[in-house]
Amino acid sequence: MLKKEPEKEKFFTAVQTGQNAISLYGTSPPANSVRNANRYWFKQKEDKLDVQTTKILRERKYGKFEGKPNKEYDKVKKILEKLTDEERYSYKMFGIESDKEIVERLINFLKEIAISYPGKKILVVTHGAVMRFFLIKLGVGNHRSLRPGAVKSSGFIKLQTNGTDFLIKELSKIQFSN
Repeated sequence: MLKKEPEKEKFFTAVQTGQNAISLYGTSPPANSVRNANRYWFKQKEDKLDVQTTKILRERKYGKFEGKPNKEYDKVKKILEKLTDEERYSYKMFGIESDKEIVERLINFLKEIAISYPGKKILVVTHGAVMRFFLIKLGVGNHRSLRPGAVKSSGFIKLQTNGTDFLIKELSKIQFSN
């Protein structure tokens, strides 16, 4: 099923640790985000985490397909598969958020974070599709080489940015297709 986004269930977490000066921007629910961050990223579990929330890192808005079975969304997938990457990037239908809208909100968020936390290490946790569309925008792959599911659980992009330029330092658990 496509995920519905009720106000109380869908929100995103920002976590800052004092000693490490790492900020974590994660997905809902907050308890899972913090637990996953501790499991994968933080060695010192006794750190107290300052939790803030933002919806900027949410997954795609599915418009009229929100909360409906994946089978109903299949007709949209068939249309998208026929488009070139350039056409697909800004293609909008049925109130579904375009790849362009998803990437723009992520990039704007990354710019704000780079300006707000200069020189700090930032960990951004978001949905795999958001990461895929970002990589495609940066020219690292395309919709054929970065298929749905390409970003595996705990996959990451290690990125350096000044808020304008983005330099990929490392990719992990991201599977490219031929």
